Amino acid sequence: MPNDSDLSIIEKWLDDISQSSVAFQLALHLIDTMNWQDLPDKRQLCIPYTIHCEMALILLKLHLKYCDKSAASKENQLQLQNFFKLTQINLDQWIWTTVLRLQLNQSCLSVDSFIDSMSQEHVPNMNDIRHNSSTDSGMSDEAINDIRRAIDQHHNQIAYYISFGLDQPGVSATGFFEKGIEYLCQLVQNGKYSAAIRILHDMSGILIRSADYLIEHVQFMNTLKTLINTSDASMSLLKTASSYII
Repeated sequence: MPNDSDLSIIEKWLDDISQSSVAFQLALHLIDTMNWQDLPDKRQLCIPYTIHCEMALILLKLHLKYCDKSAASKENQLQLQNFFKLTQINLDQWIWTTVLRLQLNQSCLSVDSFIDSMSQEHVPNMNDIRHNSSTDSGMSDEAINDIRRAIDQHHNQIAYYISFGLDQPGVSATGFFEKGIEYLCQLVQNGKYSAAIRILHDMSGILIRSADYLIEHVQFMNTLKTLINTSDASMSLLKTASSYII
């Protein structure tokens, strides 16, 4: 089971994507082989939740450094092209595949916590939303600021996605209505359909409790229609959604 020290080593290996760096490819392989799922009883993760969160931040930094054209330097973008020619590994695609394996939304870790998320959330008072900025993910202020900075400065899609598990949009209905709907819309508009479906699944408890408000929310309903009517096969999207439930 990986610990903080192991993650520090992996992050160090990911710092160099040069063609001669075997360590970079080894880091990708190690992350691939980790068991990010829960134990058979569905009540506990094989790898602690905090490690899932830290890995999400590592992947965000990696994406910003090499894959995000608004954040990555020209030198790093060139290194990424050379890395693909050498290995045929699409790093952007690999990061998305990996981040979707992480269990970032705690309300989804067990049946009990899923039910709790339904019973504890209420339809928000929209006049009070702007005053609530708390997060229960346990991440440091610095980590949360890194996510918010990636969103504000670069509109980074990975940051949009992981914010639903680590920051305000995924903590409560209040956070979801304040920023989450816009973030969800951005993901769908950029073709990140699997990420959007995963978010809707993970936040089902909150969304069910807020259904009366959501059906009147034009942006949310338009986003759902876009997701449903996407050019991708509907059955493919349904299978993707089912894979997170079964």
